Amino acid sequence: MKKGKRIIKSVVLLFLGSILFISCARDGRDGRDGFDGFDGRDGNPIVRSQTYFVSPFDWNVVSFGAEVNFINTDITNSVVQTGLVQAFFSLDANPNGRRWIALPYYDFSYSYVEGMVTFEHYENPGSPDDLWYKVIVIPSSAKIEGLNINDYEAVSAVYGLEEEL
Repeated sequence: MKKGKRIIKSVVLLFLGSILFISCARDGRDGRDGFDGFDGRDGNPIVRSQTYFVSPFDWNVVSFGAEVNFINTDITNSVVQTGLVQAFFSLDANPNGRRWIALPYYDFSYSYVEGMVTFEHYENPGSPDDLWYKVIVIPSSAKIEGLNINDYEAVSAVYGLEEEL
């Protein structure tokens, strides 16, 4: 019985040893490197986005309809002069499923000056629904030629914008 176990151990060791020698390169060089993984999406610290909530009671009635103002310190004089500010709105309450629609859209629009953004609703005294607005501020140094800034998904993907809840 001992002799049989010894033979089995010897055969197993011989088998494992031969696999070890066969799998090594004959010239001692390392094998080829595998493919690199995909890089993660980098954020862009100079392109900023901010989301605002507007209820039906937040609108201020003005001569053309209604407006609501928000402070946005990312809108600097430099951005006003040479950068881009794009606004979007959504009626979706679920932050994970929001579809962002570029402004202007029908009777909804926006305007901005240094330090402030204004959302506008023409010919109506506001909106009967809750609305979410998103403002993206792009300094001139981060502008990308050919990027459709009216396509929120494209802008978000290019600049690595993260969704706020």
